Amino acid sequence: MGKHKILITRFLFLLALFYAAIFGNVAAIIARLYSTTSRYHAQMQKVREFIRFHQIPSPLRQRVEDYAHHVWSYTNGIDMEQVSKIKNMIFILTKSNDIGSISLQYGLSHQKSRFNGEIKRRSKFQP
Repeated sequence: MGKHKILITRFLFLLALFYAAIFGNVAAIIARLYSTTSRYHAQMQKVREFIRFHQIPSPLRQRVEDYAHHVWSYTNGIDMEQVSKIKNMIFILTKSNDIGSISLQYGLSHQKSRFNGEIKRRSKFQP
């Protein structure tokens, strides 16, 4: 009888963990959707304020709003200029000849692999 109680207790605890993980993930997805929708509406409000401030005529107004909507749907709200800056920074860091100083700065040792030219990184604290 005692073994069954322990087994049931463990099973219920495991179910509670699964339930918490699923509920937490669903809540995170909903929060992300709400955040993205809020950013979209803020961006479109900025576009409408721009149109109103510059008194853009009606046919062009609709085209500007459609363009803003198209850009948002194409990029999913991601700022492509920021992505481009990060990509360029990564390219510069990986292609620079000064990778030894970069690895020393972050406590890594580096060595060229004889097989495929990859850089193997290993913490200097490991044997």
